[in-house]
Amino acid sequence: MIAALLTPLAAGFFVGPTKLETNSGVGFPHPALNFGYLGRISSWLAESVSLKNQAIRVDGRIDRVVFRETASAGSTSPRVIYGAASILFISDALNEACNPHIQTPKLIARMTNLAQVVTDSGREFRLIVSPDKSSILRDYLPIKYPLKACFETYNDDFWKQLQKGDVSGFVNLQGDLSKARSSRREILFKRRDTHWDDSGAAIASRAVVNSFVPGLWEDNLLNFTGLGEYNGDLNVLSGETLLDSAPTYSHVRADVEQVSVQLIDGSERGQNRSVKHTSTSSYLIPGRTLVLGDSFSEAAEPFFANYFEDITFMRLSDFSTNKYLNLIADADRVMFWSVERSFPYRVAYDWGTEDFIRALRKSLK
Repeated sequence: MIAALLTPLAAGFFVGPTKLETNSGVGFPHPALNFGYLGRISSWLAESVSLKNQAIRVDGRIDRVVFRETASAGSTSPRVIYGAASILFISDALNEACNPHIQTPKLIARMTNLAQVVTDSGREFRLIVSPDKSSILRDYLPIKYPLKACFETYNDDFWKQLQKGDVSGFVNLQGDLSKARSSRREILFKRRDTHWDDSGAAIASRAVVNSFVPGLWEDNLLNFTGLGEYNGDLNVLSGETLLDSAPTYSHVRADVEQVSVQLIDGSERGQNRSVKHTSTSSYLIPGRTLVLGDSFSEAAEPFFANYFEDITFMRLSDFSTNKYLNLIADADRVMFWSVERSFPYRVAYDWGTEDFIRALRKSLK
């Protein structure tokens, strides 16, 4: 079973690089003789100099040593929260909860309509929301921190409404991850990164695969492969230089062979691509599957991709109405997969807008 295979390394870390973007358009500050100048010059360095990571570390040291503040990486407010057991969190999740781009009932209504449009066309639909680290590891957050009250109230209500909503094809990762945390000693997320570790990614992948074909996921194929060192995105944001290590796992279906990879566009590292598999005996979910995802789904790809005959990955950050309409029209099933803190924004302004849903309905007819 998956629980037994994940038990040996209960600490729970994360593996793999994560793209970090912190550009805020900060201009070069006027050299006025005041205490704000030092902070502004480091902000400009962090956003403008080619050695950006080094500049961010300088800025973090200024914040922590000179002003005795939490490192903010050139931001006007700290983006990293230091929790218990050396676990770091990103404040963006709290900011979204306390000032959401769209209210949850309206969000659910739009997702219900989106699911209906896709399923009415004869296609399968899945809505997958990756819980933020602060949602699953809330007990590791500081006892006191800014926005605590509104974050906890919103977070509880958000997941309660989403789980009780009528969105066809909703995959409850929050429930699966919370259950896994309570049943074994794993945190399921990287300590110094915003993302889940291999354990969390495997749990998410299991839920997604089994949502299409119950029982298809093969627990016995998940194997521990050692420890891997990583430099987390929260490490960079906080200006820290301490590297962490994380348990790594593989999930290999030996008789599943990748036969082709076709790039969709010139996206960085070939993230937007179509992959085809074949197998002599293992069942592959047939037809064309489209994953509209982000860095969380990308971290889980090594665990679920080889269950699909023909799977296309498209990053949500590359949203384009026409491109999305064409990709969905060519697919037999569609997964909308977003991390929790970005989900309301994407529903409010990207693929959850009434204009997009209307255009999709027209396109699929």
